[in-house]
Amino acid sequence: MTGVSYSCLFCDRSLGGNHKVNEYRMVPPFLSKNMKKTILSVVLLLTMGMFMYAQSPVNFKLQSDGTFKTVDGNDFVVIQQEGKSASELYNEVLQSVTLQYNSAKDVVSKVDNSVISINGIASDCITLSGMLGVKVVFSIQYILQFQFKDEKIRVEAPVLSRLFSDKTPDIKPISGWLKVQNVFKKDKPNPKKQSTIDDFENTLNGLINRILMSKKVEEDW
Repeated sequence: MTGVSYSCLFCDRSLGGNHKVNEYRMVPPFLSKNMKKTILSVVLLLTMGMFMYAQSPVNFKLQSDGTFKTVDGNDFVVIQQEGKSASELYNEVLQSVTLQYNSAKDVVSKVDNSVISINGIASDCITLSGMLGVKVVFSIQYILQFQFKDEKIRVEAPVLSRLFSDKTPDIKPISGWLKVQNVFKKDKPNPKKQSTIDDFENTLNGLINRILMSKKVEEDW
C-alpha cells in the first residue's frame, strides 16, 4: 500500500506516510530562526508557570468583606496525603512551622496530632496607590489554621485580624477599608486596585504554601 502524504502548516515539509514525525520541526517554515527560538522560549515559560501553579496546594481569593474563599466558594481546602497518618502529617507541618516562625511577634498554638494555629504578622506587604500616585504601605496580622486526619490536611482560609501602618495602628473593619479605598466595586475586584488584592493573596497564599511544601524540600537535603 502506498504511503499517504499530508501537509502540515507547522512542518518544514509535507509528511510522507513512510516518514517519522520526529524528523520534522513543528514550527511554521515562514518564521525566522530567531522568531522560532522566541516562540519556543515563551511556550517553555508558560509551561513552567502552569507547572508551578499546579504545585501550589492553595489559592485563596480575597473577598469584598475581607474574608478569603477558594474559587469554588469554600473557606477551606482538603489536601490528600496517601499513606500518612494524622500524627505524621502533623509533625511534618509542625517542623515546617517551627523553622519558619521563630519571631517573638508570631504565636503558634497546637493540639497534638490534631490542630496547628498560627497568629502571625507580615510587615510592609500591602501597597495601596493613593491620590497623585502616592503609595502607602501596610502590614497585616493574620491567623492560619491546619487540621489533621489520617491521609488528610484541612487548610482553613486565612483570617485577616488586623491591618495597620506606621501612621494608623489599627484599621477596622477591614471590609470598610476595602470599600472606602475602592479595592472592590459592587463586590467585584476593581482592576485599578488589582495590585493591592494581589498583595493580600500572594502574601497569605505564599505563607501557607511554603509551610505545606517546604517539608518536601527538607526531605531532599
